[in-house]
Amino acid sequence: MDRRDVAASEYFRANARDMLPLVLALLWKLWGKAGVIYSVGIGLLVLLGISVYVTAHSPSAACFLLHTRAWEMLAGGVVYFMAQSVRFGGREKGHKGRPGFAIARLLLISLSVLFFDSSDPWPGHLALLPVIGAMLVLYASCQNNRTLSHPVAQWLG
Repeated sequence: MDRRDVAASEYFRANARDMLPLVLALLWKLWGKAGVIYSVGIGLLVLLGISVYVTAHSPSAACFLLHTRAWEMLAGGVVYFMAQSVRFGGREKGHKGRPGFAIARLLLISLSVLFFDSSDPWPGHLALLPVIGAMLVLYASCQNNRTLSHPVAQWLG
C-alpha cells in the first residue's frame, strides 16, 4: 500500500465516523425518536459483540477498526437519551448528587488506567469499564465539579 492508499483509507474512516449524525437524522425522520433510541441501543449491543469477537481473534486489528470501536460513540448517544428521560445521581439543578455515584464514575475510569496493561486484549469487553465510567461522567454533566474542572483534569481529557 502506498501513501495515497493509506491517506484514502484514513479519509474514509474519518468520514464514516462523521456520518453518524446524518444516519441518526435519517432514522429520526423515518421512525421518530423511538426508532432512533432502539437503533442506537441495538447498534451499541451488536457492535459491542463484534468488538468482543474481533478482539478475541485479532486484538491489534480490533483496536483500529471503526466497526469495533463505533459502539463507544453510540454510548454517547445513549447518554444523550438518558439525560432527557432518566433522573438520578444529581441531574437536577443545584443538587450535588450522591457521593457513591460520583465515586463510581471516577473509580471505573481509574481502575481501567491502573489495572489494564499492554498484554490485555483491547478493546473488547475490557473497554466497558472506561466507557461506562465516561458515560456516567457525561451524564452527570459535571460543570461545577472541582476535580473535573481542574486544569490538570482538563488537560488529560
